[in-house]
Amino acid sequence: MVERPLEIAVGPWARLLLALLCLSLPPGAGHALDFALDLDTGGHRGVIRSLSVSQDGRFLASGSDDKTVRVWEAATGTSLITLRGQIGPGAEGVINAVALSPDGTRVAVGGYFAPHASTGRPFGDTRIFDTQTGQITHVLRGLDLPVEALSYTPERDELVASGQGGIVARWRAPFDPAEAAPLPVLDTEANRVRAVAHALGGARLIVATLDYGLRIWDLEGEALVGADQGLDALDNIPLTALAVSPDGGSFALAGADGRVELRAADDGALLASLPERPFRPDALVLTDRLLVLGCGFSCGSAHRSEVWDLDGLELVATHLDHDAEITAAAPLAASGERPEMVLTAGGRRNEILAWDPVTRETVVTMVGLGVPVSAVGISADGLRVGWGHEDPCPDRNICPDTLAALDWLYDLPADARGFDGSEPRAAAPSEITALLRSTMRTAESAATFETSRRSAFEGDVLRLQGAAGAAEVSRTPRDGYFHASVNLLPRSGAVVTGGANGILTAHRMDGGFLREYVGHTGTVLGLAAAEDVARLVSGSADQTKRIWDLERGTGILTGFVAGEHWIWWTDEGYYHSSPAADDIVGWHINQGRDTAARFVRARQLRRHLHNPAVIRQSLILGDSAQAAQMLMGDRLGLAALLEQPPPEFDLRIAEEIPAPTGQVAIELTGASAEDLADWGIAVLVNDRRVRPVRLLRQDLADRFVYLIALEEGENDIRVQSRDGFDNITERGASRLMSRAPEGPSGRLHVAVIGIDQYPDLPPEACGGRSCDLDFAVADAAAFLATVKDRVAPLHRPGNRLVMLSAGSLERAPRAAEELRALIGDTEILEPTRADILDELEDFFAEAEPDDTTYLFLAGHGGNIADGYFIFPTDARARGAELRRGSLVDWRDLQDQIDAAYGVRMLFIDTCHAAGAVNPRFRKDVADSRVIGFTATLEEDVAIERAALGHGVFTYALIEGLRGRADPDGAGVRLLGLTDYVDAQVRRLSNGKQVPVYHLPATTNFVLTRP
Repeated sequence: MVERPLEIAVGPWARLLLALLCLSLPPGAGHALDFALDLDTGGHRGVIRSLSVSQDGRFLASGSDDKTVRVWEAATGTSLITLRGQIGPGAEGVINAVALSPDGTRVAVGGYFAPHASTGRPFGDTRIFDTQTGQITHVLRGLDLPVEALSYTPERDELVASGQGGIVARWRAPFDPAEAAPLPVLDTEANRVRAVAHALGGARLIVATLDYGLRIWDLEGEALVGADQGLDALDNIPLTALAVSPDGGSFALAGADGRVELRAADDGALLASLPERPFRPDALVLTDRLLVLGCGFSCGSAHRSEVWDLDGLELVATHLDHDAEITAAAPLAASGERPEMVLTAGGRRNEILAWDPVTRETVVTMVGLGVPVSAVGISADGLRVGWGHEDPCPDRNICPDTLAALDWLYDLPADARGFDGSEPRAAAPSEITALLRSTMRTAESAATFETSRRSAFEGDVLRLQGAAGAAEVSRTPRDGYFHASVNLLPRSGAVVTGGANGILTAHRMDGGFLREYVGHTGTVLGLAAAEDVARLVSGSADQTKRIWDLERGTGILTGFVAGEHWIWWTDEGYYHSSPAADDIVGWHINQGRDTAARFVRARQLRRHLHNPAVIRQSLILGDSAQAAQMLMGDRLGLAALLEQPPPEFDLRIAEEIPAPTGQVAIELTGASAEDLADWGIAVLVNDRRVRPVRLLRQDLADRFVYLIALEEGENDIRVQSRDGFDNITERGASRLMSRAPEGPSGRLHVAVIGIDQYPDLPPEACGGRSCDLDFAVADAAAFLATVKDRVAPLHRPGNRLVMLSAGSLERAPRAAEELRALIGDTEILEPTRADILDELEDFFAEAEPDDTTYLFLAGHGGNIADGYFIFPTDARARGAELRRGSLVDWRDLQDQIDAAYGVRMLFIDTCHAAGAVNPRFRKDVADSRVIGFTATLEEDVAIERAALGHGVFTYALIEGLRGRADPDGAGVRLLGLTDYVDAQVRRLSNGKQVPVYHLPATTNFVLTRP
């Protein structure tokens, strides 16, 4: 749909907007930290420019316009590490070329490595990364202008680099920081080199240029060869791709005019030519008997990759699994049972495919979570946005006059609406038709796009016709190349247009510039405006959608959605997301031009930055900075948070260390003993927190190896650490255990808290009515009895904590007598603030890794500012204003629950509290892998029914546990209980109350006996 300019991000003259969204420091902060917002979706988000495979075929490196290098396990497509260096606005940090060392432990990286549009040199340093640690080991200097091509030959242990300027730099032993040394440079006399490759065991160097044809050097004598082979016929042909045969004796060459040739590596003699191709081949792979061409431009939907038989020069197959242009390719040699493969990079999602050129079967796909956002819509009131991902014109390069379908909707949490029920959802046709879309024609104006003679890119001119006459807006390589999306604004008499590289601008109908919207990093593919409320929404190839203040040009909110993962964030760093989606967004922190950058994920700072209230207020105010100041004041800013590095360590399964049956050894690396001691670690296996046992054998004295217990089947192992600044780091691994650990099931610990007496709260604090409740104590007692009868037989006896309002027990002596008979000598405590905090801390500390812990809470609770609070029996207020110091901050309880071992289950039935289940609470529960049953949506109250003698949520819960949720007599399972409780609460409340469940990745295990 959108042409990918060959020249993108390679010259100092190119005006690329922000390759990453740079966040400004708060006024007066004084921080010198250099950081930028980025996404890590598990794959590339920009055009992939280069691929390199290790000599044994195990590892693959890929370099991209997204300014990262990824190292993959070629056989499985697993992304092993992301390499990051110094980056900045515009072109700074763009990766054009990569070359792996033979063993894959080092990679040379070339690109544009200087400030964007800088007049000072050099731009073309080559960084050498350690692919295991992610650190830059050393930097090779020698080229002033950006590097666009690299080639390494193990036979000579030599690396060559070239690009703009036409100079070929060379180094001996490039991957050894102690031995690396420059060799004499070679001059192609061209302005720009497209590709370089070694041939004949390193004896020849083939150089393809974009403006001066082909050069072949004999590296032994450092002399040009092939002068008598008619190579000068190529001098005026932009050469676009180069590939050498496995034996090094020949090479394939492609040109922008569609030519594809086979030539001898010794002297460049022409061996064969293919029929001129109706597209521009930008990627080639040459095997012993096949030649693969990757279409890079003018592909339509007919050509992606062609496979040619070299013996008969016959087209034998096409591979169409990419849905757009191919930008890079490499061979993957046969290994074991794996046949010879071809690696191609491209498509709208910037994926890498490993496929069999004989069968055309794609075997491995390496791609991130995201998809380009090709269409957007917005409701007239600005409270609903829609988007879609399809390519509306696969046979055209751009099509702003054709709108892609909208498939998804999101109801923004503005005004009285909160976040409940606001997850992205599939759109119904009637909802789509109600949204405003971009338009190129109104009653008084029209827009059309054209291609000028001087442009190599379609649609560089936007023609405008309005009441004042005709005008035009032209794009150049300095401001977005072409018009990929256009939206006329009839109310303001203006037009908004999106181009390549994130360029998004507004203009008057006479063509005059109005403003720029700075934030996207990829082509802006979709636009929609709600002029009545001054909102603009845009969608981009960078896989994000952004909501803007239409008139001021400022960003309000950015969103990323991929399947079940979604996250919305502000420029100040505050966000709200689905569980684990905040692992996708983070901050790239520069450490210096010759040093690897750090990457801090939002998830690591979630205790500071996860704040749904700021997201909501940003939408209400239309100003995220004002919302952050209003709600967070002068709290620690993002720059200050990023200055303190979160815990850094790595996790591996220590296969070489024998472990007892049912256990496995894990090793933590990359951290010192002091660091691990300071941070502390938590280990979860399939959401059950387990206790790691460190192996203190003499041969492991300097290693951090721990034994952990596993379950039968697949085990998801996660290790968490938290430093003194409340920054969190997680690492994960998986292990299949075919034999379950022996031994009895764990203990069951149960805590019930029922609070229905609030002697110190005046009616003003509860909307003018008494704050006392009717059935909270009865709910807690009935839940405890049900658990003892139905759940406890599946477990060994554990601890019990009972905290109930004493006044209610005194008024119901028979019920109190039954309760005491149930709990024996367990003391009934008054649920005061101090006792709740102290007793629960001791209670949770008793749990062992095999144990299960239930916490039931009934009473008042609610959201105050950005937190959720439980109202203890000694809660106090001044009039209608609650005194926070007398309440129980949920975050304190959450810390205690986080620290508990084993399975943790929460049952929360709060009433008279519209925000009893706030988004922060839900996400914290999910991140901690705690299973939660909660009574209400955010805007609802929890209903009590005198006829039931309970709140409707607790009534449905205990009925379900007693067997109503067990239709087949096999026992009540987790998901069966959720279905039953949901249906019954809706029925009993006449649809006025909807329970919410928080189920992390977990099995549908049995809760009660049949």
